[in-house]
Amino acid sequence: MPVSDLADFARWFERFQQEANGIEILPVALHHVLAIENLPQHHKDPFDRVLIAQANAEEIGLLSAGTTFTHYTVSLLG
Repeated sequence: MPVSDLADFARWFERFQQEANGIEILPVALHHVLAIENLPQHHKDPFDRVLIAQANAEEIGLLSAGTTFTHYTVSLLG
């Protein structure tokens, strides 16, 4: 798939999710990244740590079926 097709699909998918499900795409901002250093070192997966820091910084819940997040102080949905 050409990159331009992938970019078009990503834009379509974002609009579809926003309209169909009321989902807001939350970009990772610098203050989210900086908040990572305040998290305890329960594990080292950088993607998980960004999600946790972002959820805490924005005071929103994190939707996950995984158990990794239960070791952190974060509001879990599901």
